[in-house]
Amino acid sequence: MEKIRVAVGGVEVQAVNAKEHDTGGLIVSMRRFGYIDPVVINGVTGRLIAGHGRIEALGWMERMGEGRPRGVDAGEDGEWVIEAVVVEIGEAEEAAAVLALNRIGEIGGWDWNTVEEILRGIVEDGGEVGLEGTGFDADDLQRIVEQNLADDGDSGAEGQELDEEIKDGVEYRIIVEDADAELIEQLTEKGYRWRRWLKRM
Repeated sequence: MEKIRVAVGGVEVQAVNAKEHDTGGLIVSMRRFGYIDPVVINGVTGRLIAGHGRIEALGWMERMGEGRPRGVDAGEDGEWVIEAVVVEIGEAEEAAAVLALNRIGEIGGWDWNTVEEILRGIVEDGGEVGLEGTGFDADDLQRIVEQNLADDGDSGAEGQELDEEIKDGVEYRIIVEDADAELIEQLTEKGYRWRRWLKRM
């Protein structure tokens, strides 16, 4: 596969694209991590086949006069320039490839127990701000914890004791909604500090 440099404003997108994008989320993510996932262009047609959301987000940032994210360079006229991957796909197969690039990743799904473990580690290291730009927030983490507990057959105060592996003296944010007095007492006796997170309706 070839890699080329292209101006953000000069990328030809698909006339019809069924994939919706969280442009705001992409902007927040690129502000934090930079441009780290190159878009893909079909060398046969010159059209974009993967990365419509990234192009939309970068275009908005450029028009608004924001600073260039890491991984974005300035062209001769000051326009934003990015790296793109070029592939060769026949025009008749292009629409199918666009769908496949979006759909196959969705079908793969998630290992939610592993997601919970990773997100909890991020929160412990950097607080709620640590989730910024990841596509997950505190509400998502709470729902994942609750669902994992339900899948494991746990419930009540005993099932919500999520901090047993944390050593005494380390602050840990308990992800609970409507925590009862028994759970709060148990956590306090163990020396943990806690914070109640309510789910946004």
